[in-house]
Amino acid sequence: MRLWVSPYELVPRGKISELAAARPRRGVLLKIEFDRDKIGYADLFPWTELGDEPLLEQINRLKTGEYTALGRSSLAFARRDAEARAQGISLWDGLEIPASHFLILNSETPDHTEIDRALEAGFTHFKAKLPPEPARAARIVHQLVEWIGPRRKLRLDFNSGLNAGGYAQFANEVEFPRLDFIEDPTPWNPESGFRVPADTFPLAVDRESALAIESPICPRVIIVKPAAQEWEYLAARAKKHKIRAVFTSYLDHPMGQAFAALAAALAAPPLEIAGLISHPAYAANAFSELLSYQGPKLIVPREGTGIGFDDLLEKRRWKLV
Repeated sequence: MRLWVSPYELVPRGKISELAAARPRRGVLLKIEFDRDKIGYADLFPWTELGDEPLLEQINRLKTGEYTALGRSSLAFARRDAEARAQGISLWDGLEIPASHFLILNSETPDHTEIDRALEAGFTHFKAKLPPEPARAARIVHQLVEWIGPRRKLRLDFNSGLNAGGYAQFANEVEFPRLDFIEDPTPWNPESGFRVPADTFPLAVDRESALAIESPICPRVIIVKPAAQEWEYLAARAKKHKIRAVFTSYLDHPMGQAFAALAAALAAPPLEIAGLISHPAYAANAFSELLSYQGPKLIVPREGTGIGFDDLLEKRRWKLV
């Protein structure tokens, strides 16, 4: 196996979450030769704030075969892409990408115009990342409910920022019957779940989905991020246990976003409203300009081979590592 990388930067258009400063973020596109004339592409974009190994370590471990979770997923997608390119076919043939929620940036001071456009476009679900201060988070939720109206559903993500007491305070201050779920309110514990009342609001687990889905105290919703998780396994187990599986991007490069959409399209129905429209979180680049959305449906370039983006990938500068 031979490996090439092509570095890139993504420039956030605002604060994505409490854990991520509004600064350029770095990742690499991967070009991997598995066999002679069998080459595939993928994305590698770590979130060190969430526990991922730094980018250089990710690349080194991919090269030596000591794969990280991100490395394994990138390798699997690149192999799938290589097989399709070798056959001269698109990975998108016959597939339909599920609808997505609208991701609200700067949840405390969001762009009202963008929210109004999303409402007019037909988005039914909205997602916001919340700070770890319960009272402040409650104020944000009340504002968002007022802006999106009572007929839309809201998804909230604390990135494990609360403790049990903070969650109880938040729950006491918020009344919203259209709440779809609260994601990672506190750190997940294999023995006790979230250590928060599960009957207050619907709960979802993200980072520890693989552990939680085998637990008798697993919430009824898991977040599946194909860039970092074994999505086929999670989708199958969720179906068996009748647990909702919500596919989302890793807020990564449009290539990674496209692979997340591919995984969601390949997963067995029925599908939940996903979280695949993430490229507007960053300043536009040549790849994201090939993506669009029609209402809550992500539109990807379906021409070319494999995952697509053929011309752009051919023009990239690649460094053998």
